[in-house]
Amino acid sequence: MIYHEEPVYRNGVIAGATTSGAWGHRVNRSLGLAYVKNADGVTKEWIETGKWEVELAWKRYPAKVQLQSFYDPKGERIKA
Repeated sequence: MIYHEEPVYRNGVIAGATTSGAWGHRVNRSLGLAYVKNADGVTKEWIETGKWEVELAWKRYPAKVQLQSFYDPKGERIKA
């Protein structure tokens, strides 16, 4: 379970840290918010081309990283 301040790795190098987390009941997974940084800026391409991991209790787990929120404010997924 993600809480906060867990290291976030991109291609094996620390790129940021989580700020908060909770259990996602709809997806049956732990969800977290994180800040990441890159000298050339954080772009969708930079995110999509990296291998991401979050470290929890000294073990790294694969992570899916995205710019947009997990929340669907327009209800587009329900309407599809």
